[in-house]
Amino acid sequence: GCTILNNYKGHLIEFAAVSDSVVENCTIGGTSVSTGGKEAIQLDTTYSSSTAPGGSPYDKTPCRNIKIVNNSITYSGVGIGSHSAVYGNYHDGIAITGNTIYTTGAGISVISVYNMTVSGNRFLNASTAIRFKSTGVIVGDSKSEYSSAVNLSVTGNVIDKATQNGIYIGGSSKRTIKGVTVGGNRVNASGQSAVLTDWCSESTVSKNKLYQISGKQNNGVYLRNSSNANTVSGNTIKTATGNGIWIAKSCGNTVSKNKVSAVQRNGVYLEKCGKNTVVKSNTVSGTGRSGVAVERTDNVQITGNKITNAGKKKYGIYVMGSAKPSIKNNKIVGTCLKPIFLTASVKKANIGTMDKTTLTGGAKAGIDLRTGRCDNGVTSVTFQANGKNYKTRLTTKRTKQSDETTVTTKRYTTRSKIKLKKGKTVTVVVKDKGANKYYKSYTVK
Repeated sequence: GCTILNNYKGHLIEFAAVSDSVVENCTIGGTSVSTGGKEAIQLDTTYSSSTAPGGSPYDKTPCRNIKIVNNSITYSGVGIGSHSAVYGNYHDGIAITGNTIYTTGAGISVISVYNMTVSGNRFLNASTAIRFKSTGVIVGDSKSEYSSAVNLSVTGNVIDKATQNGIYIGGSSKRTIKGVTVGGNRVNASGQSAVLTDWCSESTVSKNKLYQISGKQNNGVYLRNSSNANTVSGNTIKTATGNGIWIAKSCGNTVSKNKVSAVQRNGVYLEKCGKNTVVKSNTVSGTGRSGVAVERTDNVQITGNKITNAGKKKYGIYVMGSAKPSIKNNKIVGTCLKPIFLTASVKKANIGTMDKTTLTGGAKAGIDLRTGRCDNGVTSVTFQANGKNYKTRLTTKRTKQSDETTVTTKRYTTRSKIKLKKGKTVTVVVKDKGANKYYKSYTVK
């Protein structure tokens, strides 16, 4: 190894159109004086003199089979990475392993990579420790569409005190990142989400230990913006100012066998997630809000979860404005306001199912059912349980949209505590202007 320090307005090590090379056992560091911070070690293509000065011929060649192993990098910019790319030309076979990286910028930040491994590194005080993205200085044919990163592995890294996100996988609406494995990493304190994705699909976030997520309402794992068909499983998330796991505007994801505790908002939160999201076999305890919260997510399956001591003024399971939810075999224990809160479309086919849900411990044995987005044809809603009819109260809410139009929402609500024992049912009876009645029953088995 060797020692390289303090290059002026440039990179300490530059790879442009290089293959089969190794940087090993080196000490690399110093200060970057350029705007935004240069990378200490850069991966680049030979596209032009602006991206690779002195790198002719300019034939768009990327890097291949580069190993960066067991180095110590202390730097004021980005530790290792790239910020420009040619459409469709990937850096391939990059391995970054066993390094200690202490930076004020990102530890690793790359675009346009294929078959890249980041494993066994330690990151200290980085803004974001590991970042894959599709934005940057993209050169070449601007009309081309490609997956900006494919087959990425981020495993066994330790991240201490990231001021922003621990790990960020950031695609875009035209360039989705696919095939990412984020597994077995440990994040000890992050100022934003420990793991964050945008437009990242068909990937896995598993067996990570994510602790001490600070800042304002930040999350253990946060998947958003069409991050579809992913699996979030076996993670341990403890102490977060936001949600343990938050999935927004993404569909077909599975959240399973995670352990979430001591989060200030929801254990698992789904928001506008389309269809076919599964939340199963998770253990959630000590949340500031609900154990599992679902908003505007149709066909969600909530199965086999154990929820203990959800927020005292919130719910074990909260489902709002979501058609056909399936809630089965969950165990809700402790001090929440009510174990289950459901809102549903008044249409007979859309109210959903709930059975084999156990309500024990200090949880109040009641179910709060509220119809959502009722149309003007509805004249009354009644809840029937234990041989009694529970009347409802109609509330109307008018909300002004960004285009100045107004949306009217009607809801029928009962605030009575409906006690359900094993084998008992509660039935929602909806009557419309044509004197038609629609029924849907929920059973606790």
